[in-house]
Amino acid sequence: MKKFATLTIGQAPRPDLAPVFNAIAPAGTEVVHAGCLDGLTKAEVDKQFAPVGSEGLLTSRMLDGTAVVLG
Repeated sequence: MKKFATLTIGQAPRPDLAPVFNAIAPAGTEVVHAGCLDGLTKAEVDKQFAPVGSEGLLTSRMLDGTAVVLG
């Protein structure tokens, strides 16, 4: 069986992207979506990954569509 995986910095599956990848995957391909923030709450992300000082910022999304700012 073939596998195709996507990895997002936020949480997966991304409702705006997963359907596109699922639709274009060849027949018989298992599509797996994973996110670096999967399983974390917004409060946990804010506590663990909040920007510190002048470090660069990255905005990402939680499953519910809310934005989180990461350092």
